[in-house]
Amino acid sequence: MSDQSEVVDAINALGAQLNEKHVENTDALEEIKADIKELKAGFPDDDPRGHRDFHDALIAESKARRQFWVDMRNKLIERGMLAAIGLLATALFFYAKAQVGKQ
Repeated sequence: MSDQSEVVDAINALGAQLNEKHVENTDALEEIKADIKELKAGFPDDDPRGHRDFHDALIAESKARRQFWVDMRNKLIERGMLAAIGLLATALFFYAKAQVGKQ
């Protein structure tokens, strides 16, 4: 019978160890839940996803604004070059016309 009582004692000891580990895990889980709750409280309306979406929208708006000004600058350069070419062509035309009129 001593073999049976040793097995029973070993099983009981293992059960006690499992119970202790379960209590430790449950306590750790509660701490993690509290930490998550505290982290979420740092966001407006406890909504980190909405906060992320807000920042994504700001980033997209910033990129769009930057692209607008790049496009605006490129259009101004293009139109300025066309205006300069047009002015040079007009000046050349009037110069050629003046030279032909002298003869």
